Amino acid sequence: MKSVQVAELRERLDECVEAVKNGETVAILEGEKSIGTFRPQESDEERLARLEREGIITRGKGLPPDFLTRPLIDLGGGVVEQLLEDRRHDR
Repeated sequence: MKSVQVAELRERLDECVEAVKNGETVAILEGEKSIGTFRPQESDEERLARLEREGIITRGKGLPPDFLTRPLIDLGGGVVEQLLEDRRHDR
């Protein structure tokens, strides 16, 4: 990863932009402290995959196929059926 001091950023901006275009990340430093980064733009899927690799997020497995039709509690049918029954009886 490249790095650039804040004081040098204006002079080296073209170099930093080229590095990012080539897929590199550039750290912006103030003294020895990193205060930001320039990184290539990622698609949503690429960003989620990176965050998952870094251990920042854990992606869910999605909803089960019968999520909208299975009973949440035993109402004698699925949610959709119960809603339709309620509508029939103006509840």
